[in-house]
Amino acid sequence: MMLLGLGGAALACGVVAGMVAWKRRKTPEERERERRLLLASRGRIAEGTILGLRKHEHGRVVLYEYSVSQVTYNAGQDLSTLPEVRLEPPCEGLPTRVKYDPQNPSDSIVACEKWSGL
Repeated sequence: MMLLGLGGAALACGVVAGMVAWKRRKTPEERERERRLLLASRGRIAEGTILGLRKHEHGRVVLYEYSVSQVTYNAGQDLSTLPEVRLEPPCEGLPTRVKYDPQNPSDSIVACEKWSGL
């Protein structure tokens, strides 16, 4: 009987731990902010070019391209969560600096809370 009680207590502890972990799950916005800050602190810099600025119902996306090891990447970054970053059309063809992950060069940013290549 005591063994059954210990099993029930262990199960209850597991359920509580699972609920705490569920509540602490990061939102997509928090994960994106962490990705930007990690790239800003550890990323390498490449020269890039602004391809355009697209406005949509939730904000604005800057489109850009850059090259790493003779491979050209086209990317976009939502700037709507970075109100301090100002970029207005026409901006096509403007140079920019891009921070990218050397382990995954397609993962990149042109701005974040602590850095801006614009």
